[in-house]
Formats: sequence, C-alpha cells, structure tokens
Amino acid sequence: MAVTVDIGFALIIVAWPLFLWSVRTQFDVILNALEFNDRARQLMFSGPYKYCRHPLTLGVLLFYFGIGILFRAATMVFLLVPLSSVLMLYHAKYVKERELELRLGREYSLYKERVPFLFPCFILKRRRL
Repeated sequence: MAVTVDIGFALIIVAWPLFLWSVRTQFDVILNALEFNDRARQLMFSGPYKYCRHPLTLGVLLFYFGIGILFRAATMVFLLVPLSSVLMLYHAKYVKERELELRLGREYSLYKERVPFLFPCFILKRRRL
C-alpha cells in the first residue's frame, strides 16, 4: 500500500510542475505574439516544448494517473485515464499537429523530426557537420 501511495505522489510531483511550466510558457508566448503563426513558432523553441511537442498533455495524463494510483481507484487507472488518453493523444496527433503543419509548413516538419511527440528525450544528439 505504501508503494502505491509513493508512486501516486511521485507522478503528481512530476506532473504538476510540468503542467504549470507548459501553461506558463503558453501564456508568456501568447502575450508576446500578435498572431497564431508567431505564437506557434515561439512556443516550439520555449520551455518544455523544447523537449517534447505536447508537454501539457503529458502533464495532465501523469497527474490523472497519479491521482488514480494515490487513491487506488482502479476504474480511473484502468478505464477512464486510458480512454481519455487515447482521445487526447488522437486530438494532439491528428488535429493539432496537422493544423500546425498546414500553417507553418517545413518549419514544423523539422521541429517534429527533432523533438519527440510525448515523452522527452534528454539524450544529447551529436550534430552533423
């Protein structure tokens, strides 16, 4: 029982700051940009968006899993969170990303090649000369 509480707290402790950092980054970018294309370009190189393309989604999913594990809510962990995850990830991949590709073109395609979809990769890649 103590292990599940620890895992739940650990997920929440990771998820909540990631969520807040993502929201704060979006807020800062929106205040500094006049149009959607400028906001999207700035966001791609700011805060947690440097490490994964959908950090807000990752933060929300980890938070919900953490809450479900913390309160030992099997329905939440095994049914509600996975179903909502599928919907959120589908929307991120097939709606948001397509819109950004249409608006930003090659620039967003390069961003997609460089930055992982959901789970950050902190391994430094060597640059080719």
